[in-house]
Amino acid sequence: MVLPKLTRNLPTCHISALTRQAFPDLTLADKRFFVNEPVDVILGGDVYPQIMLDGIRKNVLGSLLTQETVFGWIVTRRANSIKPTNTCVSYYNEISLEKQLASFWELEEMSKERKLSEEDRYCEELYKKITMRNEDGKYVVSLPFRKDYPVNISLGRFLQISYFQFYRNEARLSRDENLQKEYNRVLNEYVELGHMAKIHTNRTADSSDNYYLPHHAVKKEESTSTKVRVVFNASQATLNGTSLNDILLPGPVLQADLTILILRWRLFKYVFNSDIEKMYCIAKSC
Repeated sequence: MVLPKLTRNLPTCHISALTRQAFPDLTLADKRFFVNEPVDVILGGDVYPQIMLDGIRKNVLGSLLTQETVFGWIVTRRANSIKPTNTCVSYYNEISLEKQLASFWELEEMSKERKLSEEDRYCEELYKKITMRNEDGKYVVSLPFRKDYPVNISLGRFLQISYFQFYRNEARLSRDENLQKEYNRVLNEYVELGHMAKIHTNRTADSSDNYYLPHHAVKKEESTSTKVRVVFNASQATLNGTSLNDILLPGPVLQADLTILILRWRLFKYVFNSDIEKMYCIAKSC
């Protein structure tokens, strides 16, 4: 261990300068032993026996021990201070070369077996059963509800909360004319595509047959394609504290670990990267 220092200045307790008058016939190794100063040198146990001489006096002033060394006489006694010196704590961690190489090998290995939980397996089987293609060739996927819905868990009333979220969003849009105009354009596009429908006024607030997705605008000026996005909040709880996300299965993680993806790129000459521009979900009525 290489440390900047082993202890602080010594002595740490107060020693009167008059103490040296108790040894008028001894030449002390440290004539300034009562002064709080840095330690000049620390001798190991292998050197200590070589500096000791024959002179020794016991019970000096009742409890002191004096010993003669090549540097002069040294005085030994238990210090009165509760904590005479500092305690230096060092942490040492040894990692062998074999362990470091093994970590690289484990990083290079690709997982061959995909382990799924019981819930993830159920979600995959459910996805295979409920996925279909319509006459236009588009895929239609129903929402993957949990097994215990609606017997043990159910959605509560949500229309009042949806109204509150809608009015708050409208108040925010009214303060930005350009944002409101662009946001209304996106919503009108949803209506034209059949992804959104107007709520009839005869729908009662106590009805819990349907869940209404609250939405708000997210503005991103630096975006080159879509500067205003409509974000739906399926985590908004109903009056009984249950949200749409609570009764749906999240499903397994489909994308591989980023490290594995990068390692796979090294196996091929060309790499293709793609993204889904828009994805719509047609849900059955709750």
